[in-house]
Amino acid sequence: MSDRLPLTQHIDTLYPIARVLVGDATAPRLMRETFRRAAATPVEDRPADVEAWLVELILEVRAGEETDLDEDGDRSDNGDPPLAETRGFRREVARSVAERALPVALAACSEQERALLTLQASGARTDDVLMPIAKTIAEDIETAVDEAYGELRAALRDVLSGPERMLIDTALPDASLEEVLTAYVTDAYHPAPARLRSDVAAVVDRETARRQGDEADAPAQRTPQEDRLSMHLLRTGVALLILLVIGGAAYGVAVWLTPPSGPAPQPTPTSLVEFSADRIDGVEPLLRSSDPDSLSAVIQNRFGRTVEIPKVQNARVVSVGALTVDTTTIPALLYADSSDAGTITTFVYSYVLIDRIASVATLDDDLARGLDTADSVLTRQSGEAQLSLWRQRDDIFVAVSPADGSSLSDRIRPAQ
Repeated sequence: MSDRLPLTQHIDTLYPIARVLVGDATAPRLMRETFRRAAATPVEDRPADVEAWLVELILEVRAGEETDLDEDGDRSDNGDPPLAETRGFRREVARSVAERALPVALAACSEQERALLTLQASGARTDDVLMPIAKTIAEDIETAVDEAYGELRAALRDVLSGPERMLIDTALPDASLEEVLTAYVTDAYHPAPARLRSDVAAVVDRETARRQGDEADAPAQRTPQEDRLSMHLLRTGVALLILLVIGGAAYGVAVWLTPPSGPAPQPTPTSLVEFSADRIDGVEPLLRSSDPDSLSAVIQNRFGRTVEIPKVQNARVVSVGALTVDTTTIPALLYADSSDAGTITTFVYSYVLIDRIASVATLDDDLARGLDTADSVLTRQSGEAQLSLWRQRDDIFVAVSPADGSSLSDRIRPAQ
């Protein structure tokens, strides 16, 4: 009876084998080719033990005993390397080892090397920006960067054990090491904390005011022409002062005769709905990833909050960012919406955050009552933007999308 059961019942047996043979990225291709060959074999020609036969077959496909074919039986020409040449698993493990040991290896480099590597990994920089650090290492920038990465790789090897060192040497090319460093620098050091931005801005403002005050107080040499001009201006000023006194007295009488009015009204905070719709362009990226666990870790590390990433049907999360309001920073999740090729920006508020931004945005009473029921999704509209709101424990999610709000709310799956 085993040969009459569907071949797909053995997927879970072969998938782990495929992953350790060729890695996560290529494993689906190896699986498809293995089961294509199995399905092309008539039932009467299959061995009695189909599972063992499939294990043997996946090893044959991996070894390259048959060229990859497409669905019509023709040779595949999609640019992928032959399955026999793939080394995905070793590269994935080597990258994982490098990610774990990179902070220690970076610390083992010199201060100049660490500074140059961090600056270069932070994004595209002109030679003029890199040169102040690069010239402390070598005469030209290219040599300095090469030497810095060479020291980083050497330090990485010193941190690792024998098998791990072998993996780094054979399965982690220079381009992958640069990608690991860029991801680490981006995740660990960007952006600067909102409080630090505020403190630095205050220091700059104070120093600018002090410098301008010193320049204003500095004595200046005056010419006879300037003295005569000053005397003329003084006489004119006295005349104007007399007119102002007379005008001021008249104004005072008018004010005295005018009934008193109340204090000037203070600006009214906008609703959280309008605030969210207006601020989607202010979100600064922190990490681009489709892995919910990685994004949750960023929110935990940067904001000290434990947030479960919601799911949106026909959309996938692609990155996490931050919106800074004064000294308060609000995390935001970005989803790529396949239904209309738009972007869904989802702010992750909390009641504490809403209290902190109360001077600019407030949670409407009717909205607060609606969110009392956890996991219920509410819909609102602000201009052309459609918003969906729901609560998960103390977290309040506000999703802003150009798509129809009601259909979006039906697609949202709050974390349980």
